[in-house]
This record gives sequence, structure tokens and C-alpha cells, in this order.
Amino acid sequence: MELPYNLIHQLENQFGSLNHVPESNLILKKIRQLIFAAEAESKRVSLIKDEKLVADMLNEGYGFDEIVSQIGLPIKKVRYIAKKLHISAKPHFKYKVTVSKTGQLIYSGNYRNYGMLMHHGCDCFEYTKRYLKSEGYELERLPKLMPWRKLENGDQYISHRRIITKGLG
Repeated sequence: MELPYNLIHQLENQFGSLNHVPESNLILKKIRQLIFAAEAESKRVSLIKDEKLVADMLNEGYGFDEIVSQIGLPIKKVRYIAKKLHISAKPHFKYKVTVSKTGQLIYSGNYRNYGMLMHHGCDCFEYTKRYLKSEGYELERLPKLMPWRKLENGDQYISHRRIITKGLG
């Protein structure tokens, strides 16, 4: 919306300055209404754009911190939008298991999650690694966190005690 410059100029011509226009002036009230409406509309459009961008980035596998650093929104706003739209951030992974026979990759954020492959839990990384090797798996600690979006379709990951295949759901 464009500002009503013609009305502003009309008041300036009549009173010399907008500072001298009485608060009860109907034209001044109308100008303020138009400006406030334009600001509200601008904020609404901005929120819709922010919501779409955050939703798209979350669905692509970006985490909250990555979204904040890339688009500059406050973390509270990003989390609010995610909660409002019922979208959660995708996981990041620190560990990878390779199935020796097939080459299938299974990622996890915690090596203890691989207890489901062992049918029991384990609190020691080295013991878990040895046991999985005896069962035909190669456990590896990744050098840095692997975001979900960098997994290939068909790669699997463990989330909420389930093995999920990326690209199938």
C-alpha cells in the first residue's frame, strides 16, 4: 500500500506542518488508520513468508540452528512456527553402521540405539562395535554430525526406537 501523500500534503498546506494538526482532525485519523493497516498487512505477509520458508527448510532436513543462521530469524520464532505447523526438525547423526553383506547404511545419533540390532543394550562403544562386527555390521563414529538431508534415499536411520528408510515415508 502506498502512503496517502496527497492527504499528508493537504494537511501540511492547511496547518504548515503535521505537528500542528490537531489530534481530532478526521484526515489525520484516516492517515493513521491507513498507515497502521499497511503495517499490519506487511507483518502478516512477512509472517506467512517466514512460515513457508521455515516449513520448507524443516522438511528439507535443516535443523533449528541452521535455519536461524541462514535466514536470521530468532530461534524462538523458528520453534514457534514449527510447533504451530506441527513440523519437527529432522535428526542429525553421529554414528553409522554398514551391513557387511549388503552395504546398507543405518545412521543413529547415539551408538546405544544399535542395541536393537543386538537385541540388548550396551553402554560401551567398543563392546558394541565388537558385538556388531560379530553379527555382520561395521560400526563407525562419524567425524562430524551428519544432517538428515545429506542421507541418500534408501539409507536408513534410527529414530524413536524404529528403523526408518529415507525416501519411503
